[in-house]
Amino acid sequence: MALAAGAPTSAPAATVDSRARRGRDLLAQQLTVLIDGGLASGVLDADPATPPTVKAPARTLVDAACPVA
Repeated sequence: MALAAGAPTSAPAATVDSRARRGRDLLAQQLTVLIDGGLASGVLDADPATPPTVKAPARTLVDAACPVA
């Protein structure tokens, strides 16, 4: 299938930058909520198992947002 003359071959740089920025903002928000919850749980429950419990989903969020090529 041939592209029409003048048809864009990829998303404009501004669109890509905007998506990347939204992705970074979403990741930051998700990690903040996770950390806040972990801190609150750690303070209220005084459970030493809380930090490792929070680490696994944090790693999952970062891995999903930053795939290795």
